[in-house]
Amino acid sequence: MKRNYIQYLFLLFNVYIGIRFFLFVRSFETAGTTISVSRPPSVEAYLPIAALISLKHLIVNRIFDPVHPAALIIFLAISVSAVLLRRGFCSWICPIGTVSELTYKLGDKVATNLRPYRFIDIPLRSLKYLVLGFFFYAILNMSGNTVQAFIDSPFNKLADVRMLMFFTNPSSLTITVLIGFFLMSLVIKNFWCRYLCPYGALLGLLSKTGLVRVERNEKTCIDCHKCEDACPSYIKVTKSNKVTSTECTMCAECVMACQETQSLSLKTVAPRTRIATRVYGLVLVGGFLVFILIAQIAGYWQTNITQAEYSQRIPAAANPEYGHP
Repeated sequence: MKRNYIQYLFLLFNVYIGIRFFLFVRSFETAGTTISVSRPPSVEAYLPIAALISLKHLIVNRIFDPVHPAALIIFLAISVSAVLLRRGFCSWICPIGTVSELTYKLGDKVATNLRPYRFIDIPLRSLKYLVLGFFFYAILNMSGNTVQAFIDSPFNKLADVRMLMFFTNPSSLTITVLIGFFLMSLVIKNFWCRYLCPYGALLGLLSKTGLVRVERNEKTCIDCHKCEDACPSYIKVTKSNKVTSTECTMCAECVMACQETQSLSLKTVAPRTRIATRVYGLVLVGGFLVFILIAQIAGYWQTNITQAEYSQRIPAAANPEYGHP
């Protein structure tokens, strides 16, 4: 199982659900004069804040969020995969990670990838943890009643629609920021993922318990450093016999680069068994999809917002009442 094939399939699927969601929203904006399609629940994967609040709603109020249930299910599936299989989601499934990877590969063809000095790189990497900490702090300080009020708020009910509007009707500031991210990603590998993605920060912390990791056989290693040249996360693979960095996304590029001596491999923690990259990919992707399938069968996937309610709310989505509470 080639990682790139899996990445591109998930990227194409995300393009598909994006188009489908656009058509869904557009049909309500035009009062049914354009093509009408059903809403794809998978679009809720782009609502991580809603997922975090839904998780607190479940823990504190013991209620599974009926408004954006798919957001919570996808969040739980990603988190469980990180606990068991480290940050493989970032390099095998995440469409933003795929776009980031394609961008720096494009940059490698037209320019030179820059590696920030360590004294700059480390503080910048801390930014994503600060963003994550801010969200956790804000949500942890919400009472059960406040969480319930947020779940029922007009903003939350149309959070996915407002997200779509963010990209279909971008402000000049939004366009400028996106162009800035693109340009930075051309010259710095995985700029967004490395420095700013709070999801990646969370998965990195959860991955500390991962049952699989990259290991190096120091007896056969010839210190050619091809693994480090291939690593998109700039990890010093040859400095240790076990890669435990939270920046490791289990892309296995280092393993692929070490074909000459095969000194690097993916191994389970206990028992220490060597596994093929394709097996790791199959378990990661298969487990992720099975988790979601079980949730669908159990009825924790579709929103409880009716078509009639959407027909009333979506045409008014730009009104102040749908702004962030």
